[in-house]
Amino acid sequence: MSSKKTVAADPFDLDFERDMPLTEADIQALERARDLRPLSADQYQRWHDLMSEHHGQPPHRDNTDADEPFTLPE
Repeated sequence: MSSKKTVAADPFDLDFERDMPLTEADIQALERARDLRPLSADQYQRWHDLMSEHHGQPPHRDNTDADEPFTLPE
């Protein structure tokens, strides 16, 4: 499938059909992902612990009250 749009007026306008072409392997992986069953609370905790063990805590865990607040530019 391809988009009928040729040029986006907004540089942040993202058209996934046009801007992110998918291979057959990508499509098959997406189909497998749709068939996954939700994890139980215990399974999710084990998964989270495994990810934290191998990859560390996400950066947002390092935030403190002394950090500058996030604001959007006007």
